[in-house]
Amino acid sequence: MESCSLHGMKWFVGIAVSLAVVFSLSFLLAESFGWTDQRMMTTWLQSVRDGHGGAVPVALVIFGLLFGDLFLPVPSSVVMTLSGYLLGLSIGTAVTFAGAMSSAVLGFGLCRLFGRRAFTRLVGVGDMSRIERFMSRYGEWGIVLSRSVPMLTEVVSCLSGLSGMSFARFLLLS
Repeated sequence: MESCSLHGMKWFVGIAVSLAVVFSLSFLLAESFGWTDQRMMTTWLQSVRDGHGGAVPVALVIFGLLFGDLFLPVPSSVVMTLSGYLLGLSIGTAVTFAGAMSSAVLGFGLCRLFGRRAFTRLVGVGDMSRIERFMSRYGEWGIVLSRSVPMLTEVVSCLSGLSGMSFARFLLLS
């Protein structure tokens, strides 16, 4: 039984690493274009604030960047820090929380609605059962611990959506 559990763990890590590679490649592409540069991001967000009506457009841009982080290679830690710098601690925190949570919910929801069918076609029903077992055993800790790790947040949100985890539980843990 122990080797079966170890095999399941290795398999799950392989799936998580594969997803992380996909997210990492998009991040490397963005980095090659300079989109992840902290100075560029700071200058751009300050120009939005100074040239387009103040804090509201900046808040909307920051929310949009964090919301799109599921698909776009957004340097979320930089954007979150700039949110506090440009909007102040309380508003910046609220915008950051709303954007990051929206992205997590989007990843969970898309994988819940469409991912299971696609995933099962790609790798089979047995592997889908493995994800469900792994997430029921380790998923709660995975969600909590992944929130501070770039790209892992998206991977765990997607895997949570693939598993049988309830949306309310995912939301609470996120």
